[in-house]
Amino acid sequence: MKDLKTISLTVDEEVWMIDVEFLQSSWKCIWGNGCKGINQEPDPEAGLGCCSVGAQMLDVEEAMLITAIGRSLPSEYFQNHLAAKDGVLNSKNTATRLERNACIFLNHPDFVGGAGCALHLAAISEGERPMDYKPSVCWQLPLKVDRSDVQPILRPWSRSDWGDGGDSIGWCCSEKAEAPESFTGEQPVFISLAAELTALVGESAYAELAQQLTKLETNL
Repeated sequence: MKDLKTISLTVDEEVWMIDVEFLQSSWKCIWGNGCKGINQEPDPEAGLGCCSVGAQMLDVEEAMLITAIGRSLPSEYFQNHLAAKDGVLNSKNTATRLERNACIFLNHPDFVGGAGCALHLAAISEGERPMDYKPSVCWQLPLKVDRSDVQPILRPWSRSDWGDGGDSIGWCCSEKAEAPESFTGEQPVFISLAAELTALVGESAYAELAQQLTKLETNL
């Protein structure tokens, strides 16, 4: 993993290190607009994005929540609603099932109700935040809280996080050197992903984070 330029942030009385470079970057999700997916070979036409693997559940509570939401999704937003009658999680209830080589909640480009995450589409239709409908790992991407070191580090996912030394994926959108097309957003990440960051660190810590990053940008 690359050396990180960081600042410190206290979250629930624990000091986190924060990747400044990524949060100040112009990264944005380009699903449906050139995203090459996370399989071994880039495949933008398939529209799989990060969803070619099942979404891991955070805990039993999240597994129950996603199961309940999956049962209630209207069929017009959910391409795999018939398959979901047999459940939306794998046999161990640790991740979402795969259907048509992707997460069961992924609507493929051929779906008349709209391509993309069925949970995301349903949330928008109900006037809710998509992050309140999705598994944690989905709404947190590309952000990752790494607790492998002495201090927790908030940083983007890197190739090594996907296993096999990163060789298991053909393209990593959070690596600017290989995916410059993902760094074309109109706002820095700490603003565009404000809701996600707030959910991760809390309102007061996010306010402090935004203040520090804004000050750094002003001094550039």
